[in-house]
Amino acid sequence: MRVKMLIADDEQIIREGILHIVDWSAYNIEIVGAARDGQQARMMYDAHRPEIVMTDIRMPKLDGLELMQHIRCLDEEAKVIVLSGYDEFAYAQQAVRYGAADYLLKPAMPDVLVAKVLEIRDQVSKLQQEREEQRRLHNRLNEGLPLLRERFLRELAAGGIADRSLIEEKARYLQLQLSPTLPCCAIVIDLDGRVTPDPAAHGEASLYAAKAELEEQCGLMGEVFVLSPGQLAWIAQFAELQDGVDSPVLLKQLCSELQSRLAARFQADFSFGIGTRSPDGQSLPASFQSAMAAVKHKTIVGLGAIILADELTQPQDGAAACPEPSEPELLKAMREGDRDGIAAAVRQALSPALQRNEVDYAVLLGMKLIDHVSREWGGLASGRKEGPLTEYELWQQLKRQQTLPDIAAELTRLLQEIAAHRLEGEHGEAGQQRWVGQIIAHLQEHYQEPLSLKRLSEMVFLSPNYICSLFKEETGQTISDYLTRLRIDRAKRLLSEHGIKVYEVANAVGYTDSRYFNKVFKKYTGMNLSEYRSLRSDTF
Repeated sequence: MRVKMLIADDEQIIREGILHIVDWSAYNIEIVGAARDGQQARMMYDAHRPEIVMTDIRMPKLDGLELMQHIRCLDEEAKVIVLSGYDEFAYAQQAVRYGAADYLLKPAMPDVLVAKVLEIRDQVSKLQQEREEQRRLHNRLNEGLPLLRERFLRELAAGGIADRSLIEEKARYLQLQLSPTLPCCAIVIDLDGRVTPDPAAHGEASLYAAKAELEEQCGLMGEVFVLSPGQLAWIAQFAELQDGVDSPVLLKQLCSELQSRLAARFQADFSFGIGTRSPDGQSLPASFQSAMAAVKHKTIVGLGAIILADELTQPQDGAAACPEPSEPELLKAMREGDRDGIAAAVRQALSPALQRNEVDYAVLLGMKLIDHVSREWGGLASGRKEGPLTEYELWQQLKRQQTLPDIAAELTRLLQEIAAHRLEGEHGEAGQQRWVGQIIAHLQEHYQEPLSLKRLSEMVFLSPNYICSLFKEETGQTISDYLTRLRIDRAKRLLSEHGIKVYEVANAVGYTDSRYFNKVFKKYTGMNLSEYRSLRSDTF
């Protein structure tokens, strides 16, 4: 590394001699100035901040000792070599007091002077290298600090650290907002995966984005970290938790607010499991275990739930087994097109799985129902162009569901679809027209809402693919095109009204992005929203 040096002496011959005694640049030394007095030397030092200063003692305007005082005020580590013709102990003593690196008497031998400067240069270079190494180590530590924090917090959650003093020491070293002496509570947050079509909202990126959002909202109320893939954890710790009676209510309220913020930003479901209150950091693992058990109950109550561990009821040993599903009643409901009866039969069939809180068991019970229907009806025709549904396809559809309510809803929809197709064969085109009419009525009433094929399929009990082909066959246009034209017609009416802004029109017909709706409007009408409004104004 190059080292900068400043020369200060009121004798020109001395200054010139030092400047040209050697080629300083060959030794990685840059001469930033040669001052003729102390005042000029101070100005040069302020401008360049050299690591080495070689100065005389007796100089006009500002002497060498005063210059050293000024330098020490700005940089305690700058190296000052005093070069003086005064062999007096008082001067040397004062120079040492101001931190002089060395004191040389004039006339100094060239080789002695150069050797001293190079010695000081080596000291400065070593110090610079040490600082650079410290900076690199500090940067590496800062880069790795988030990972170290996550590892420590996961270990703490798993009960891998029991020593209270060690918890306090590590928390302080990792700069965590945790105190082993204050009560806390573990909260487990599941990203349930029902995310909008935005690809950036999926996977690990969305998990860490959600973590950043939680950290911003939670502030100094504990620590947030990634517990496992698709799962975050929050160690909540703040003064209000000292009240053990009101803390569950407060935590549930806080989680509800956080859930709303996360859902609004990511358009996704987040389930919260709130563990039992821990009086100190040592009992935190038990709080985490209860939080994990709580969040698993989303498979019973549905995704996007907030569940308090204190509110969970433990199953009783020897509980009476739920009755077997009444398969004849299911077939009767399906033959009659009784949708409520089908839903009731499905609930009865899945009740043992609900009691045991086992998703896989629910799938097994659902396949038992499907097998019975298939045997009784000689197949599982559902109106698909691809042909009858296979049991493997039905099993796959059920396995994709994440909760017991989802499995019940999907199984009910599938059986209702099969029943509807059977009735369709009995009633012909009248049934198809009735279903299309239901879809059109729904779109006309809910055109401001996002299009959901799943919702339409559940409404008429047919698969999304089938209702799309059926709608196109009956109307000559796709459901999406029909909805777009419906929205444009509604927008035309609104544009005829005075006082409503263009972006308000877009919002009123279901578009959050007014610029995008402007393009859609122009595609279908040949004019943008403003042009259409102007035309209507001129007409009337």
